[in-house]
Parts: sequence; structure tokens; C-alpha cells
Amino acid sequence: VGACVEENVRQQMKQAVAQSHVLTEMVEKGELYIVGGVYDLATGTVRFLSPEKDFAVESHAVKSKENAHGY
Repeated sequence: VGACVEENVRQQMKQAVAQSHVLTEMVEKGELYIVGGVYDLATGTVRFLSPEKDFAVESHAVKSKENAHGY
């Protein structure tokens, strides 16, 4: 399931850029960098994903002290 979620995030990132000539131009100029994330409900962490699996940026985990729901 995790791989499906990650692939969905990557596809949404690509689709957002593909559907907007403004975003496409900004990304091409290096003015905008699209980063996706997967939130883990159980741990409260967000893993950030690059748009491509072989992209230069590595995924990172960020633990929040408290999520928006106060859990």
C-alpha cells in the first residue's frame, strides 16, 4: 500500500505542473520546486518525496509535535 500512496503523490505532483503553464515555466526556470509528502497517521511523521524516484533529493522524515487534530 505504501508504494501505491507514494506513486499517487508523485503522479499528483507531475499532474499539477503539467496542467499549469505558469507552474511549468517556474519549475523550468528553477523558481519553484515541487515537493510531495506522505503523512503517517500512526506516527505523526511526514516523509517528503521527490517527483522522480531517481531524483537528486532524498526523502526526509519530519516529526510533528502535534498534528492538526491534536492527537
